[in-house]
Amino acid sequence: MRYSGADRDDSNPAWFRLGSLDVTTTTFVLLLWVVTLIIWAVEPTTKPVTQQLWFTPDEVMNAEVWRLFSWPWAHVTDVQDLYVRSFSIWDVINAAIFWIFGMELERQVGRRPFAVLLFSAVVIIPASAVLWAQILGANTLFGDLDLLSLTVVLLYCAEHPTRRFFFNIPAWAIGGVIAAVEVINDVSARDWVRLLTVALAAALITLVARKVELLASYGKVPDVRLPRRKRKGETSAPKRGRASSRPNAPGGAESKRPGPLWSRKKDEGEPAEILQMPTRPRPRSQRVDTNVPDGAADDLALDLLLDKISEGGLDSLTDAERQSLDELRARRRGRPTN
Repeated sequence: MRYSGADRDDSNPAWFRLGSLDVTTTTFVLLLWVVTLIIWAVEPTTKPVTQQLWFTPDEVMNAEVWRLFSWPWAHVTDVQDLYVRSFSIWDVINAAIFWIFGMELERQVGRRPFAVLLFSAVVIIPASAVLWAQILGANTLFGDLDLLSLTVVLLYCAEHPTRRFFFNIPAWAIGGVIAAVEVINDVSARDWVRLLTVALAAALITLVARKVELLASYGKVPDVRLPRRKRKGETSAPKRGRASSRPNAPGGAESKRPGPLWSRKKDEGEPAEILQMPTRPRPRSQRVDTNVPDGAADDLALDLLLDKISEGGLDSLTDAERQSLDELRARRRGRPTN
């Protein structure tokens, strides 16, 4: 079973524990949200602490750069003349939605990749707003978890578009309705900075999601390769050219096939140079041999799927793998026994 409630998933451990609570990335964000909610409730009615947390492009341009990171924990639900007026049950529902879908995505990709994804979203959203605010000469205000909840819900719906929600509605329809509600609200308020920010941030966050192995089934989403930082003392690798099929190409060096890592020789006749064995095991091949008796290929494919279920739970299977599992089980039941 994957981690849910009291059953801890040791393959995806939390960052730390508070008593019996495993603090994952999603849980940590909500704990900070609860702490700032308590501060919001007990501070003076002018809300001096909360006013230092929410985000507006004008204040960031005035060198208050911490607002690029603090805005999700500013409890802003109704702002008039910079005074916070109310806190409603919808804020609690919004936090619950963030926790449910955030935990699902975190179980799928792991705590570190999901932390990178959330941190990127926290920075990308206000940075995009600063850009549009400078172009349009307007201002906007961000606070609370509404945009982060929108991010995780839409990512989940895009990752599992055929999953069924309440009333058997598919996830892609739920995601479309949520996106439409966001657009309608922004257009009705004429908040063009927020509307364009959501569009630009969605495109950039999609690229980050692809890097953490989400949205892999969408072939049009590019997998952007980030430049790797060169380590100290590391020399740059030579550029790869077209390999020659001849052993001694004119103007080129003789190509030699390297031996095993643990006994590679510099030249013939010299003792073997002992190199360190790789610390990470090589991945097991997932190919199924088709030159096997009838029915054996299905058994091998079924064993691979069952191994994946035992390692990551049933939720680790994609929709295509679940369909393949059902077909393999049906064929196996209908196969005559020897």
